Amino acid sequence: TEIYTLSLHDALPISGDLTAAAPILREEVQSFARQIPVNAESFSEQIARTAVSDRMTAILAGFFGSLALLLACIGLYGTISYHVVRRTGELGIRMALGARASDVIRMILREALLLAMAGTLIGIPAALVCARFLTSLSSLLFGLQPTDPATIGGMALLLIGLTGIAGYLPARRAAKLDPVRALRNE
Repeated sequence: TEIYTLSLHDALPISGDLTAAAPILREEVQSFARQIPVNAESFSEQIARTAVSDRMTAILAGFFGSLALLLACIGLYGTISYHVVRRTGELGIRMALGARASDVIRMILREALLLAMAGTLIGIPAALVCARFLTSLSSLLFGLQPTDPATIGGMALLLIGLTGIAGYLPARRAAKLDPVRALRNE
């Protein structure tokens, strides 16, 4: 097999866009070797073509990560709401004895955030242990390590913040509770 080298500076009078130079390049190569296929694409097009699978993996990972975060928020909201509904009688008694609405909100939020912090204290070490065994994961992370403290800390704070939001909605509803009606239902 022979290797042909073509200097593009001499053969192509066109500067700039490769798509305009592709027909001239094809013609030059075909003039001395018809069996050589010519595929003219720019370097950025080659990079884009080879990065498609990585980009698709990143998009899918982001989508499923966002979906998992949404499901976690819905689960937190449902769990906290159920917990508040089960304590309607207790909350009615507290409010009948003089607890303010802000006290009820603070109590429910404190309990929800304590659960979130306990989960974080268990989850972060578990994630770090799992990251040591999943070395193939590091090839999918561009510019990050599986044990990146900023990412892990940021996600932990995000989950704690979302727990606060998920806990505030049932807490606000419980704070508007009429003590007499809550005690009658009990």
